[in-house]
Amino acid sequence: ATAGEYGKQGGNSEFYPTPQSYPDVTRVRSDGGGAGAGYAANPDPVMNGGSGGGAVCSPSPKDGGTSLTDPNHPQIQGYAAGEGTPDYQSPYAGSGGGGAGRAGAPDNPTTPLTRSTGGYGLQALIGGPPANPQTIGAPGPDPANGYFAGGGGGGRYNGTSAAGGYGGGGDGAPPSPSRGNPGTVSTGGGGGGGGHPYLEGGNGGSGIVVVRYQIGSLTGTAKATGGNISFYGGKTIHVFTGSGTFASANPFNETCE
Repeated sequence: ATAGEYGKQGGNSEFYPTPQSYPDVTRVRSDGGGAGAGYAANPDPVMNGGSGGGAVCSPSPKDGGTSLTDPNHPQIQGYAAGEGTPDYQSPYAGSGGGGAGRAGAPDNPTTPLTRSTGGYGLQALIGGPPANPQTIGAPGPDPANGYFAGGGGGGRYNGTSAAGGYGGGGDGAPPSPSRGNPGTVSTGGGGGGGGHPYLEGGNGGSGIVVVRYQIGSLTGTAKATGGNISFYGGKTIHVFTGSGTFASANPFNETCE
């Protein structure tokens, strides 16, 4: 985004039987993340999303974006971004974007998180034993990895860059000339905010859809096609890091996660 503009809201990750349209209950949707604010922009609803986009630092307090809820699946998708504070003091930093695990930190050094840190993501061990690092997802405090949907760090006028939340959140930009870091691909992590003078924020990381079902023997055999297929723990795992079709030429009657 250019000076004063908002970023763009992230796209949704969805899994559904064709040709069902939203909001049919068989259509599972994870909402794209909210856009981060620009300094000169007016309030904009695209700040709301699966997790909220970060607020701008300004002389008056600004709210960060809030999290949306899918009416068909009421589980919490994510959390709100931090709120910009009215003190308007150095380092003049935007708030961190919300993550799947907690809210972003506001521009306030007294918060438990470092000023403008992105909200933490959540761990989902999709495949691979917990004792070994998982290749799907991003690093986090557990060495098994597998974290998703961390919030982007806020950009700032001066000082060091703010960290993105673990789960693929990109770090915010330090002062000029620096752009916010992008979120990690296939994690849904948020992009970091841009630094002074009004440089662009980073792009959010692309999303991911995973389908897993039980197999009947130690020898893995896929009963469907689509995505990157692997076998672990007596289950077949299909991982989609882009748009694709999950399909079977034969009757498919498996319990999927």
